[in-house]
Amino acid sequence: MNTNTNSIQHPKGRFVWADPKGGITMKDETNMVTNMCKDLASKLIKSLMSGKLSDAMRMRTPAYCHADATYLDCMKFELSFFEGFLFLLKERNLLDNQVERIKYLTVAYIAGIPTGLMKNGLKTPLNPIMGETSCVQTARGSTLYME
Repeated sequence: MNTNTNSIQHPKGRFVWADPKGGITMKDETNMVTNMCKDLASKLIKSLMSGKLSDAMRMRTPAYCHADATYLDCMKFELSFFEGFLFLLKERNLLDNQVERIKYLTVAYIAGIPTGLMKNGLKTPLNPIMGETSCVQTARGSTLYME
């Protein structure tokens, strides 16, 4: 049996933004982060020059740096990973083993990171609106109610 870790490959290959040295390399191809910093710096300078320090404390990030999804929408993707790993724990009779359970759930959490990055890129999800609800039912029958 070959135990060389270099031969172990995910069926779909490496995540496209995976850095060879480890971690993730994010590319700002549209200069969104640079433009956001310039916009915020400009607003800050205008507020300070006009003597409105309180306005500087209430600055908001520009709308163009937000994704078209809320945090609740993003949680739908995470649920699928948690559900998959919980079913895997159940199949392997490891649900009662606390150490194995935390290991599987940690892997499920980490597995969701590339999915969120591919969907949103550098954009941040919108904060949920007061009273926003979401209900997700998976193919395996799990239901998640969120508010």
